[in-house]
Amino acid sequence: MILAMEAGYAKGGDRRWGNLQSAAIKIADPNDPGRGNDHIALAIEVGEHPEPVAEMKRIYYTTGRHLGYRSFSRIEGNDVVELKRMLHGVGYWRPSLAAFPEAPPSINTPQMQELRRTNPAEYDKRAADSRKASADYTREFATFDDETIAAVDKFRKDRNLDYQGDAPGLVDARLIDALRSASFEKRKSSKR
Repeated sequence: MILAMEAGYAKGGDRRWGNLQSAAIKIADPNDPGRGNDHIALAIEVGEHPEPVAEMKRIYYTTGRHLGYRSFSRIEGNDVVELKRMLHGVGYWRPSLAAFPEAPPSINTPQMQELRRTNPAEYDKRAADSRKASADYTREFATFDDETIAAVDKFRKDRNLDYQGDAPGLVDARLIDALRSASFEKRKSSKR
């Protein structure tokens, strides 16, 4: 919806009052009472801003980085890494992995900046290796692929979270709540 608003704004937006100053979006879910028991699943309001639609989009992407309130399919990024980490932790995604791997370290460190200044050739080699490792990690662990969809669907089925009309691999608030609970129980039982 925000992308549609952005496209409308790019074509001229609302010309009734001259300059655009505000933008807002509210999405209600009749099946989820939400935090305030008002069924509002998402509410972003931007007022008195020179680029309100862009600001609304920035807020959405910033707050949406953590797995939680939104549904998604076939994307990549930190949300997918966290989803796979949680599914792995409860035995649904690649249970044969001994531990879920961490992302490759950043090259934006003081040591690497010093290397860049003192030995540019070595820095370039390490930076290229780091970019390749990051791309490999993204492809393997940060992409919402068929394997992940199958793990999500199996978890949903095992937890009786299948509802008629759900898309394959649906990640919604019910799944996240159940996955967090299962992760917590698994960690709690492993400490005993």
